Amino acid sequence: MVWKLINIDSPGNPLVYGGDDIKKIMKFLSGYDLKFDDTSDAVNIDTETSFSSEKFRIKSPTTGFNYIFRGQDIVADRIISLPLMDGDGEISLSSTGAINDWGTSMQTFRNQNIQFRNPANTFGYIWNTSAILASRNITLPLLTADDEIVFKNHPQTLVGKTLTSPTITAMSIDTDTNTIKHSTTNNAGDLLVSNGTKWDRFGRGTANQVPKMNATGTGLEWVDSTSLGGGGGGGSTSNLPTVGNTIEGAWYGTSAIAASGVWNGFLTNTSTVTPVNITDTSGRIGLNYTLTSDNAAAGFRTTDEYFTRLNDPELWVRYKYTANAQDSEYRIYMGFIENVTIGLDTGVDQLANHSAFMWYKDDVVTEDTHVARNDGDASQDNDSTVSVPHANESIHTIRLFSDSTNNRFGISLDGANATYYTTEIPAATTRLGCVVTFINDDSNTRNFELYGAYFKAKVI
Repeated sequence: MVWKLINIDSPGNPLVYGGDDIKKIMKFLSGYDLKFDDTSDAVNIDTETSFSSEKFRIKSPTTGFNYIFRGQDIVADRIISLPLMDGDGEISLSSTGAINDWGTSMQTFRNQNIQFRNPANTFGYIWNTSAILASRNITLPLLTADDEIVFKNHPQTLVGKTLTSPTITAMSIDTDTNTIKHSTTNNAGDLLVSNGTKWDRFGRGTANQVPKMNATGTGLEWVDSTSLGGGGGGGSTSNLPTVGNTIEGAWYGTSAIAASGVWNGFLTNTSTVTPVNITDTSGRIGLNYTLTSDNAAAGFRTTDEYFTRLNDPELWVRYKYTANAQDSEYRIYMGFIENVTIGLDTGVDQLANHSAFMWYKDDVVTEDTHVARNDGDASQDNDSTVSVPHANESIHTIRLFSDSTNNRFGISLDGANATYYTTEIPAATTRLGCVVTFINDDSNTRNFELYGAYFKAKVI
């Protein structure tokens, strides 16, 4: 239908429409822009106006096609409210292919009222919110490629993730394809050890150290492997003197020189007093030497010098000194020396001009028991890195040994890590013997208890 115009020009008057007024109505109905003729001729409809379904249309600017509004069979009037916009915008549509952009205005969707359909449009992902007490931002990452959202229960492979303070109750880790490491410090040889609360890095020890349970049974500690026995050599321990074996001997503290193994019949009594068996309530087995005169001695030595540093000799001695309220004018000599028959009861620096490695104390009252050593020159070397105070009356276990592989001697006190010496020590081929001797240096009464001694050496 084409709307025709009345061909009568009449302005009319304020009470009567003229032809010009009718022309405006005709132009309006025929799609003419009335404001083209008069910018004040804007149409304002303030009357309820009903349109049948698909009868209200908005024409496209250029193509001639229309947006056609179609109603549904609602059972009551419903109000469609337009938002309070603060800028130009678009109406969001649900039809397939419609592109919606909500601009910068906040859109609110109620719980379970937003759904993403699957490709077949048969089922949907329904968003279900929780009862949060304040608004929370969900930040999407800066993606550089297509990706997926990670969900709690759905099996997924994660790549490039950093987890901070996670609690993982069950997992399987392929150690050959994963790197498990400490956050700051990682060294070859480190161990993974529980500290009672968590598994943590237990830093590696030094050369030739092995892990051992500490004295309180609460954790590991590193100790020198030789402190557990075996010196610097390998092979089995046996009294058979075949190459590669380690032969051994033991003094059990039951008589002055009774011993087993390589020491059987090869010890010489250096005691000037007769010891008695320990009979107190401690349960310890050993001999008690009571020294009541100057130069009174207790102990033993090997009959000769029969090994070298190359045999990795090792000597253990367990003993106790009792001062009986006297000062510390006594001597201790335990260890290896190139001449087991020398007198050690007079003067100081007894190892001068000798090759020796010893647990040592002269008659100097204030001198602590310490390491003394010499390579045969005119002066001995004294070192207190490992030492026992001169007035100490505790039980001690001293261990002296050679490590021929590393050209050194070592000492361990009461099971502690070994301390090593590479200078001022007997040469590799110097023949040595063992000395275990206590000497009283005045006429006051002092007691020494010997609980046992042990020796071993490698057969080469």
